[in-house]
Amino acid sequence: MKKVKIHYISILLTVFLGLMAPDTNSLYAADGWSLFSSLQFSRGNYTFESSTSTYYFYGGIRYRTPRWNLSATMPVIVQNSDLVTSTGGGFLPSGGHGNEGSGGSHHGGGMGGMGMSSFMATGLGDLYLYGEYGLLPEQAALPYVSASLKLKIPTAATGNNFGSGEFDYGLGMVLRKSVNMYIGFLDLGYWILGDPPGVNYKDPFTIGAGVGRFFGYGRYGLMFYFGSYSNILPEFESNRQISLGVNYRLHPGLIFTVITGAGLSETSPDFLFSGGMEWAL
Repeated sequence: MKKVKIHYISILLTVFLGLMAPDTNSLYAADGWSLFSSLQFSRGNYTFESSTSTYYFYGGIRYRTPRWNLSATMPVIVQNSDLVTSTGGGFLPSGGHGNEGSGGSHHGGGMGGMGMSSFMATGLGDLYLYGEYGLLPEQAALPYVSASLKLKIPTAATGNNFGSGEFDYGLGMVLRKSVNMYIGFLDLGYWILGDPPGVNYKDPFTIGAGVGRFFGYGRYGLMFYFGSYSNILPEFESNRQISLGVNYRLHPGLIFTVITGAGLSETSPDFLFSGGMEWAL
C-alpha cells in the first residue's frame, strides 16, 4: 500500500531557507524583518480508500539576526474531507482512525452518493511559532550547531479536523557542515503533542538529513531531504518522506523556493508541491 507522509510547509521552508547556505548567510533574506508566503498542495489516502486533497495558503513574518531568528506563520486551509487532522507538523487519520465511515461530522454515514468532490471546507489553520538560536559557529573541522523551539497554538477549527484543538511543543537541534559549494545537515527533534478527546498520541522523535549543492556563486540552490517521525499512533507505521527543493536568490532581500515531495509510509499524502517566497522589509 503506497501512501505517504509530509511535514507542513512552514517546517519545509524553515529547513530550506534556514539551513541551506554556502556560507552562513548568503542565501538568507537580509537580517531584520522579513515576510514570507507560500502555497502548498498535497494529496493522499492516509489509510482510507478515498483520497484527501489539501491546499495551504501560508503567510508569515520573521525576524533574523546573525545568531538567532524568530518566525510566526498561519495558513488558510481548503480541504475536500475531514478524514485527517494536522498535528505536530504533519497529518494523521482522524475520527475512527481507519474507519472511513466514522471520519467526522460530515461523513457520519460514509461517502455514499455525496462523493468527495462535493465537500470542500475552508478555514484558518493553527498558528506556529518558531525560534532558532546558534550555539556553535561552523569551523574548519566542526559543524554549525543550533537549537530550536516550536509552538503550535490551536487556532484551527476542530469541526472540520483542521487541527487537534490542543497545544503542541517542539524541541530541535541542527548540525550543518559546508564544503565548498556543497552542504550537508542533520536535523533532530522531539514533539510533545496535545491529545484531543478520545485519542492518546505518542510524543514522536524526528530525524531529517539532507544534502545541497549551490550554483551561480550561491545564487541558486538544490537540496535533497529525507525526514521521519517515530510512531505517533500505535495502529499506524511511523512517518517518512523525501523532498527535493530548489531556491533562487533574486537579490539579497528576495528568495523564491519550490519544493516537491513524496512519502514512504501510510499516514501521509502521496504527493506534495509547494512554492513560496521571502522578502526583506
